[in-house]
Amino acid sequence: MKGRYYVLIGLLVIGGIVFFTIASSKEVVVPQVGNTYVSSNYEAIEAQFEAKIKSLESHNVTPELYNKYRLEILNYTDLDKTIRENLQNELKERYIEKSRERAQGLLSKDPEQSSAILEHLRTIGVEDRAQVKQLKEISTKLKWYYHYIQKLPNEIEDFCAQENIQIEEQDFQAQRQKLSISYNEFKKNQKLLTLKEAMENKLQQRKDHWSEEKMEIRSIYDKRYYYND
Repeated sequence: MKGRYYVLIGLLVIGGIVFFTIASSKEVVVPQVGNTYVSSNYEAIEAQFEAKIKSLESHNVTPELYNKYRLEILNYTDLDKTIRENLQNELKERYIEKSRERAQGLLSKDPEQSSAILEHLRTIGVEDRAQVKQLKEISTKLKWYYHYIQKLPNEIEDFCAQENIQIEEQDFQAQRQKLSISYNEFKKNQKLLTLKEAMENKLQQRKDHWSEEKMEIRSIYDKRYYYND
């Protein structure tokens, strides 16, 4: 009887050891971050967020991606609040810098898209003085660009619509100077070059007409002077 008792006790002990070994060998699965599962502690989650932040580059950065990462960090409440705040600050700094680089690069290719990037940066706020200065420089170039394509054609049109008596020869040169492309980023922009050529042609046609009328008036005066003489 005692022998059976000891055997039973032995089996229970062995079973307990086996159960403990199996249970302790299982992975602790940490909740999902984005589309990736990690099997580690919360330091791994923090590292994963940092990796996502560092993946932002000038060629792939977008407001949508920034907002996606920001919400992921904000909603992952299992992380310490201070850690989440630090991650959000790191994300914001990275986003601003890479967006500035992208906006600068797009000036020569797609100024309208560059303008959209600056607009989003204004909504999140930029505090670094050096970055503020750089963004203002880009903004100044964009203002010049939009004036050139939106307002300058109307200015040329209004000038050409004036009566000949209102125009002096030096006025044509002043108008041509307005057509000069001020920034290197735009000197190969096909949209600007096409518009510039059209305005130059319009000014030249107007000057030709102005010159012809001047010559006609001068001829009339010369004839009157000749006959009166």
